[in-house]
Amino acid sequence: FNQAAGTGTTSISKAFTVYNYPNPALTVNNAAISVNAFVSVSGDTVLNATSGKLTIAAAGDIAADGAASLTATGGIFTAGDIYGYGKAAVDFNSPVTLTGNVQVDNGVYSSFNSGANVTFHDLVDGAFNLNVNSCAKGDTVFMAPVGSVTPLGDMVFGVSAGRGVPRTVTLGAVKAASVRQFGGYGATNITDALFTTGALGVNISTDADVVLTGSIFSSSNPVSLQSTD
Repeated sequence: FNQAAGTGTTSISKAFTVYNYPNPALTVNNAAISVNAFVSVSGDTVLNATSGKLTIAAAGDIAADGAASLTATGGIFTAGDIYGYGKAAVDFNSPVTLTGNVQVDNGVYSSFNSGANVTFHDLVDGAFNLNVNSCAKGDTVFMAPVGSVTPLGDMVFGVSAGRGVPRTVTLGAVKAASVRQFGGYGATNITDALFTTGALGVNISTDADVVLTGSIFSSSNPVSLQSTD
């Protein structure tokens, strides 16, 4: 399915599946985009709101077997989850506002040795939980401040010890209730100030190095940085 352009709003209000050989891709370019129901794509997914918002409801989870690229001039407002299969990158190219708890899985439901990058290219805000799982072959990267306008809730990397854990994690400035990482195959880099206010504090565990070139403020709550290599 390919929408090359538009001046209104594209709304997906019922479950939508794109599965057609040889090009099973979903591309939507319109002024605004609203995803209100489950979307399953057996190829790449490109959602581009050219002058307005990209809004993803809690019922609007997206399962992409290829790359997923989300862009919106007016910002991405999401309560929906993104499920990748570890074959290609997931990119949030515009500011993201969490309107509900969000999980981004890129390979956790595929083979153990899978995964691909998950990158947030702009600001992330919203008083909800964010769970990102880029898995063994994927890096999790935040290229702009997180929680600078509205601090996040629980920020988690990995599902549990050994499951969904990333290759590397890179964080800049972060404000959240807590930041936790259940493991990693490469370095975890904290390059700016990390503020947490919740009882869970900061708990980061990785098989490689924890590289702290920023600072951590935890409101007297626990801080644990562990390299198990």
